[in-house]
Amino acid sequence: MKPIHIKDWYGPGPIARELLRNLDIIGQHYGGFIHSEKPGSLQIAAHHAFAAGRIELLKMGHAPELELHSYDIASAYPHALSLLPSLRGEGRWKQEIEVWGRGACNLAQLKTIIESATPVSMFYLRYEFSLYEKYAIEAYSRVYIPWYPLFFRSARGGIYFPRRGEGWYMRDETLAAVEWLERFVSIEKWRDGKPVTRQWELKGVSFEVKQAWVFTPVNQDERPFQFLEELYRQRVQYKRAVPYDAREKFYKLPLNSIYGKMAQRVGGMATSSGFKPPLLLTPIMQQQSQRTVAGV
Repeated sequence: MKPIHIKDWYGPGPIARELLRNLDIIGQHYGGFIHSEKPGSLQIAAHHAFAAGRIELLKMGHAPELELHSYDIASAYPHALSLLPSLRGEGRWKQEIEVWGRGACNLAQLKTIIESATPVSMFYLRYEFSLYEKYAIEAYSRVYIPWYPLFFRSARGGIYFPRRGEGWYMRDETLAAVEWLERFVSIEKWRDGKPVTRQWELKGVSFEVKQAWVFTPVNQDERPFQFLEELYRQRVQYKRAVPYDAREKFYKLPLNSIYGKMAQRVGGMATSSGFKPPLLLTPIMQQQSQRTVAGV
């Protein structure tokens, strides 16, 4: 890596931007697949499948004498980025129809099929989840399921997690939905996307994988963001040092910010001096962006 020269000092974002520029990760591995004019079905699926991290408040109220806990996965964003494959070269996208739902199957087999796909693969799901975790005749004894695994983006941009719906989802979100079904609809046999059972409360439950975009890279071992693992190890050394070494924050915040740079919108923005494309686009992508104001 060449020396990094920081031009702006208003947060970790500029450091993340210079890291990406330094290694030319966007241009070398991802840039050529993005179009701001007339995007193809693959890119449209990617726009619909993307959602940010999930943060929900389950309960709220006044609890002055209670001990409250929070649960977070350390460095989740950098770790997920380090697993992404390169999209360059002769890597191949393949569209598949009716991935799962024909004939008898079970969730374990479906999970194996989905896990075999690369992390950038996407699946079109049609689903209806169960209402009860535990059903009882008496209404006060029923246990309703508190949350559902798949998001829905409204026309106004709001994010919801409904009981039924359909749409494009990334591979890992699809796997999370399958694991949710293993927990709440633990039926061994499925047919045509429905559990084979006589339990009436599961009568409307269904989970169908109607389509998929599956990516096969040229080199399964090539991971453009693998360098994050080395930076993370350096961060851990500073964090565990005695006394504590504040340089740990320099390694933590920019690595988390790289995700934000990868999630920038395609179309740039309109300014008083003309249309401005995103900073990390390749020259070809900048020319495409300057012809339209269309974004994600």
